[in-house]
Amino acid sequence: MTIRRTLVASSIAAIVALTLTACSNDGGDGSDKAAATTSVSATTTQAPQSSTQPPSSETTPPPPVTTTTEPTTTTTAPTTTTVAPTTVTEEAIVVPAVPSDGELQGKLQAALNGSANELESGDPGSITIVRDRIALIPGYTWSVSGGSVSGDVLSANLQSCLGQCFPIPVTWKNIDGTWKLSRESQDTLVSYANLTGDY
Repeated sequence: MTIRRTLVASSIAAIVALTLTACSNDGGDGSDKAAATTSVSATTTQAPQSSTQPPSSETTPPPPVTTTTEPTTTTTAPTTTTVAPTTVTEEAIVVPAVPSDGELQGKLQAALNGSANELESGDPGSITIVRDRIALIPGYTWSVSGGSVSGDVLSANLQSCLGQCFPIPVTWKNIDGTWKLSRESQDTLVSYANLTGDY
């Protein structure tokens, strides 16, 4: 009995060993097959991108734009300026003759007497006071001498004498061809007359 049990146990052990070996072999083939399947699958899916992607469309640049500029011509008409000749007509200046000393004294006396024609101002109202003052001074005398002309002005000296003579410059102006006692000389003589007061 003991021997039979031993044989039975040995038989069972041998069968188990064979079964494990067979399973082991079957497992190795499955792994290889799985690896091979994975490799093929990877090879199949990793196709080059150029075969799976559509060809990219390139953008064609627009044709160059050609601009033609027409030449511009500017024509400037010449400007003509016509200057009319200017004619200057010089009026002849009539210069009266130079009066003598006696004539100058007569002209001054006429002015003192109130002749407006002998005065540049044409107003004898103020100069008559000179005549009135002279009439009040006993022994007073006067005379005109040394007449000379420069342009339209005649210059002379009024000799105012009372014991001794005192020269007073006086002038006449050429007014329309006539020598007339100037405003300046008229004012000078009036101022001297006013200085004497009621002599």
